[in-house]
Amino acid sequence: MWNIHGVQAFERETTGHCLQPYPDLTMLRRPETGTIPEDPGSYQFKDAQGRVIYVGKAANLRQRLSNYFADPRTLHPRTAQMVSTATSVEWTIVRNEVEALMLEYSLIKEHRPRFNVRMRR
Repeated sequence: MWNIHGVQAFERETTGHCLQPYPDLTMLRRPETGTIPEDPGSYQFKDAQGRVIYVGKAANLRQRLSNYFADPRTLHPRTAQMVSTATSVEWTIVRNEVEALMLEYSLIKEHRPRFNVRMRR
């Protein structure tokens, strides 16, 4: 149903020490500039075992995913915990926002990610 143009994955990198409240936080490595498309799509954060821990959607993947690579001290605690748990992020490009929503919904139903609390049932 979805026209998949590409899937990219990026691995975790240790960032050294952080100031409180996240002293031992390691951050997922930010993808190289220009590698995240500006297209609509769905993205999936995965843990070290390859399990999907969070699924999201975006009208513009680059803009949305860039939010997760901000200073962890500025993120909501639950978001910071999710990013610190993730070891990779992948995305799937779709044709429009409606397809992104449908893909997000189906991936949440399939994987039941621990950080997606609203649509997991």
